[in-house]
Amino acid sequence: MSEPTIPDGLPENIREALGAATVDEVRTTRRGLRTFDLHVRDGWPVRTLKLAPTNDPFAVLSEVDRLEWIDRRLPCPKVLASAPLPEGGHAVVLSLPPGTRADTAEHVTRAGRTVEYVAQALRFVHEIPTDNCPFSARLDLRFRSIKRRIGIDRYDASTFTPPYNRYPVSRLYEILEETRPAEDDDVFTHGSFGLGCTLLDQTGVSGVVDWGQAGVADRYVDLAAAVRSIAERLGPEHIPAFFQAYGLERPDPRKLDFYALLAEFA
Repeated sequence: MSEPTIPDGLPENIREALGAATVDEVRTTRRGLRTFDLHVRDGWPVRTLKLAPTNDPFAVLSEVDRLEWIDRRLPCPKVLASAPLPEGGHAVVLSLPPGTRADTAEHVTRAGRTVEYVAQALRFVHEIPTDNCPFSARLDLRFRSIKRRIGIDRYDASTFTPPYNRYPVSRLYEILEETRPAEDDDVFTHGSFGLGCTLLDQTGVSGVVDWGQAGVADRYVDLAAAVRSIAERLGPEHIPAFFQAYGLERPDPRKLDFYALLAEFA
């Protein structure tokens, strides 16, 4: 199997920002966003190339907009270059804060410490003041967006994670409506929080990355995503320690279930 490489035909400012970087890993989301984790010969800053598809350039542009607002509020990526792609879509090159992702082997082997750091990172996110925040991810907006996407057949239930992929999209949406929480606990949320977006160094949290879905919403958006990430990478036995470190004595299981299902429609 051939090693992943940086695509040809990128705009000049994107290529200049990449320098002599080589590709370590490529990840693709359900929205078609491709993320290239890069290795830079001269060390820091580590860079990431993100390419949004032709039919959804906002998959990248949404993060660029949010990073401009988050900057100076929390250690986050810096935009080195941004440009539309010749065939459509959009490209961005980001420099990342120092540190390694919390889902890498060096941190997974120290699960107890890692869970504490991840909970600390999420507290940092949720403590960002929401005054004058221009980004909303509240439920009314999310529900309207999901209904539009269902109407144009943008969802494929087979791509959802178990056990949700056993049900038609229409039924899953009905469950969302039936179990919608009566009250919201709004904070500034990351939107897709987990071990993979938390950067750690020897002293603790060094940064948070992947901000494309950030906005004001219920804190359980992030709590449900964190629980799933911890269960999958570290094991469900570490979830109580996460909530203790976060400072939530009695998490609401109904809200965790609701926001876990909502995440399937991201």
